[in-house]
Amino acid sequence: MERSGRSGRLFAERGGDSPVAVEGPKGRAAGYWIEGEALPISVENIHSDYAESDTTITFRLSNKNKLHLFFPAQGACSLVLDPEVIRRGAPPSLRRGFPIDVAIVPVLGPVEHDEELVKAETVQRYQMTHRASRHFRNYWYSFPEGFDEFALLLAAVYDRDYNCAEEVAEVVNSLK
Repeated sequence: MERSGRSGRLFAERGGDSPVAVEGPKGRAAGYWIEGEALPISVENIHSDYAESDTTITFRLSNKNKLHLFFPAQGACSLVLDPEVIRRGAPPSLRRGFPIDVAIVPVLGPVEHDEELVKAETVQRYQMTHRASRHFRNYWYSFPEGFDEFALLLAAVYDRDYNCAEEVAEVVNSLK
């Protein structure tokens, strides 16, 4: 699929960039291309029933404006802006038309049993993706700031809920 404009960053990171022409559920529309690796989810199963059909996720904001994540059957992803909002104003009004703050909640998944040491750049690249849990130990190895607080919180929660502080201490010490 051919793309116009710049890609690879999420809408919230684009700041003042103007929307570009992207593929949307109803043809070409104003929006942003989003690389699959930039999404904090696995996109391999985004289409349902094993069908090669387009998939759309629509977000309706409190001001009734809509944002659409569009996943064409051929691959890729675009964030499509509500055409009505685009018609009502120029790019500076986009923040008013789409008053959202995007927060990424890290993927919770199993920790790799045997995690190989990787570079800090690799950890950062996958930090907000579905692969984040694969680099759990590498994250703390590369970015130790805050680890002691994390370890104390983890030990307190597990000791309170499972009465297993010794086992948690063992795991925490293996991460150091």
